[in-house]
Amino acid sequence: MVKIAQRLCDYGWVCRFFTLQVEDAAVRVNGECADDYSLPVGIAIVKDFCDRWNGCPEEACRG
Repeated sequence: MVKIAQRLCDYGWVCRFFTLQVEDAAVRVNGECADDYSLPVGIAIVKDFCDRWNGCPEEACRG
């Protein structure tokens, strides 16, 4: 789901904060993170993520 969200948002790279937000979306939609999702669940996860994503807080990407 991270790769799909990354492509949809047109990001060249993603930080751990981005990945955590996709994982949070998976938990909201699916109840847990999993290795695989059905297509409808995967689409719902990416939609939930995109609806909530406001970008990475600058301090989360320093390192």
